[in-house]
Amino acid sequence: MFDKKLAFSAVSVALGIGAFVKTQQITKEYMDPVVEACTSSNTTAFEEKYHTYEPMLGGAFVCIITQFIYDLTQEYPAGLLLWGATMLTAIPALVLTTVEAGRSGVTGPVRYPTVVGILGQAMGISTVFPLLWVPGYCFGRSTPQGTVSLTRARIALLAAMPFVILTILTFTLDSTGYAWTFVVGYLAGPAAAMTPLLTWNMTPPEELNSGLASKTMKTIAMSYIYAAIIAWIGWVFLVYIAWIHYGTDVSAFWADAWAEANPSVAFMAIDAIVFYLALVIYIAYCRLSGALEALVLTPLFGPGTACALVMSQLEMERVEIKTKKA
Repeated sequence: MFDKKLAFSAVSVALGIGAFVKTQQITKEYMDPVVEACTSSNTTAFEEKYHTYEPMLGGAFVCIITQFIYDLTQEYPAGLLLWGATMLTAIPALVLTTVEAGRSGVTGPVRYPTVVGILGQAMGISTVFPLLWVPGYCFGRSTPQGTVSLTRARIALLAAMPFVILTILTFTLDSTGYAWTFVVGYLAGPAAAMTPLLTWNMTPPEELNSGLASKTMKTIAMSYIYAAIIAWIGWVFLVYIAWIHYGTDVSAFWADAWAEANPSVAFMAIDAIVFYLALVIYIAYCRLSGALEALVLTPLFGPGTACALVMSQLEMERVEIKTKKA
């Protein structure tokens, strides 16, 4: 007999393991000296070769990722395009993880988006989201009628905004100034990942009438629509940057983004693709035709907007189920 939970989880886990293995292969030689330098007490040698960092935002962990992001910003425009593409997928994904963490009946790692976020920073979101969150959702999701706090629904999009704002600042500020160092440290460290903690006490009501439940789900659906709009603006910008630098020269983009790419850029290429595919697997688990819709819409609207639009539809379907049940 076909076990839907097991099948979708197995595909997602395989994707996450594959991403982890490949990213480690790509970055090992690049990251080993960075890790050694960030954990060494020889500050003189560090300052001669590496970018300064803000230790108060996460110590050696922030040091390592600061070097990674600095190298990424120096590989323009490929670094911007691939980091940006990953962030576009992250916008609806952060709404999703914030909402589902507080839905009644949910169990397992889905309840802890901050932990997932910090692990994603340490290991790569292309590893953690498909390896931990998606299987956690398959086995720990609530029933389709599961409710969410109305306040959580209203502010779910806020979980994504620090990453959006910090990404813009990362690629616009002067990397030689302290402002850039602080922004990247905040983005790279645990601080940004802790934003979902603002919703920790926003638990679903024990008793909820169908009218309020419908209002809450419609609010969540609108959060996805707003996420779609923000992601679409980002997608238009990325397409513009890609066009003015590469035009129709696909081979030049391929060389910069993968074939001849800096390890930090190649890492982000995997992150961008696998993170998006993992989100599509989540959609497919909820409704297979929704995944097909997301795939069709992606070339036109980008990964974040395509997924967000379908996820909004999925939430509205919860409203219909709740209404019929009432």
